[in-house]
Amino acid sequence: MQVDLKPKEYLALLKAVYLADWLANAHAESPADEDWEIVGICRKVYSLADSFGFGDLAPYHPNRDEHVPSREFVEEMDAAFIAEHIDHAFWRELTVRLTDRLMDERFGAEMDGWTDEHYRACREKLESKVERELRENGLRNLFLLGHFDEDRDEKGPEDYP
Repeated sequence: MQVDLKPKEYLALLKAVYLADWLANAHAESPADEDWEIVGICRKVYSLADSFGFGDLAPYHPNRDEHVPSREFVEEMDAAFIAEHIDHAFWRELTVRLTDRLMDERFGAEMDGWTDEHYRACREKLESKVERELRENGLRNLFLLGHFDEDRDEKGPEDYP
């Protein structure tokens, strides 16, 4: 298959494959855990960087015998997209999980008899309160209960991961 791209379109593709690779593989603990179909596409797209005038974004590295994203490109992508994504995902996931716990604590088995509409209405109201609290106060009003204070005298900071 042949795809005809203008330089501006190639740059958008370069960004897209970088982001796809990051999303699919950033959590991989080893190369064996990576999605190699995505890695392969990235390598193909990176190898075209010179011909589109973007060799500085994905230079050739002779030791690896492949083009890889430059440190500057990675930092730019992280600042422009990934940091914001991580921040948004954190707050969204925290909101959802806190709402889940509050729903269970507040209503428990009572929810089994609810209609879908009633469940959604209660959940939306509670989730809205959680979102507002997190937006206004961040993590300031969250605290952990448990044995943490009991361990303070027995363990130093070096004992915690």
